[in-house]
Amino acid sequence: MEQTSIEQTINNIFSVVKATKDLKTKEQLMLEAGDLRREQYLGEINMRKKAEYRDQARNCYFAARGFYRKQLSF
Repeated sequence: MEQTSIEQTINNIFSVVKATKDLKTKEQLMLEAGDLRREQYLGEINMRKKAEYRDQARNCYFAARGFYRKQLSF
């Protein structure tokens, strides 16, 4: 059940990120999504799913860094 609620939360975060234009909000939300994926990674036993969650967390952190850099360029 916890997996489902985390997945739903992450999906909600992604929909808000798509809808907003504020880069600071996007950065903060992607960091939160990365943290949630990292929690899933740390709690997962299945190595294949663990690698998938690790990669997804890393992608969220890279996206957050990209939004941060865009803020600096303006």
